[in-house]
Amino acid sequence: MNRREFIGMSGAAAGAAMFGSIAGLEAQGSSTTIGIQVGAVSFVDEGTDRVLDAFQEMAAINTLFLATFTYGRGIGGRQPRGSVLPDHGKQEYDDDYHGGNFATPHAQYYRNTSIAHEKAPDHPDYDVIADVLPRAHQRGMRVICWFEDVFRRDVSGLDQAFEVDVQGRPAPRVCYRNPNTLNFWLGLTEDYIIRPASDETTPVSLIDFHGCPKTAAGTVLRLFELLPSCPAPLEPQQYRLPVRARPQVWRKPASMLRNTRPPVTAVGTSLSVVVPSPIWPFSLSPQQ
Repeated sequence: MNRREFIGMSGAAAGAAMFGSIAGLEAQGSSTTIGIQVGAVSFVDEGTDRVLDAFQEMAAINTLFLATFTYGRGIGGRQPRGSVLPDHGKQEYDDDYHGGNFATPHAQYYRNTSIAHEKAPDHPDYDVIADVLPRAHQRGMRVICWFEDVFRRDVSGLDQAFEVDVQGRPAPRVCYRNPNTLNFWLGLTEDYIIRPASDETTPVSLIDFHGCPKTAAGTVLRLFELLPSCPAPLEPQQYRLPVRARPQVWRKPASMLRNTRPPVTAVGTSLSVVVPSPIWPFSLSPQQ
């Protein structure tokens, strides 16, 4: 057997093992989650049906982690310039990538936040949820909306959600306890779960809750007092209440007089009567 025959037989064996494992995964049913992360650019570039069919045929995918919101390129754009492009999809770089909401945002869900609900201008006429969700369900695939907490600094109203330190200086990141941040994520989640119909009056849920009835009633009211600082609680201090004890600044000892001219001292030389006693037999040291 020469080298070429060996490589050919090895490749055939590996392929058979791979397809056998895929068949085994399909036989396990939907109890095992076999997922993949995918963004809108894949469906726009290659076609939704083609992408979904390839997922099932090549890897038995049954769950899509759909990148619906991000300003980061990592899950929403193509490869950055300088990186090798994959062997499928458009063979070009998206140097002007912007990001945002790759579904269609509805303003009523973002009334209590300063952060703008911006439709991603990269695909202005494309709604990734509306396009992928029904076709995925037709194939028995689950869809999980996956959004990333990555923002552009120029998003309108984002500056009102920044962290603020104890000296009143804004930090270059959003505070997750700031009401504007909380209400933005709550609004985005509601927007994805309860999508309005064409007249924007009747809520219509498009999300599969694994057999749970698709119902909605009542009105959600949220009240936050907007403050120009992070509302996170302060860290514990040494003393919770004022006490009499106060830290003192260390100071050098006060100046004092020093004995610069000690008196003349002398030591006796003899005793008239020798009396045994525990007297130190050496000369005494001069005293102050």
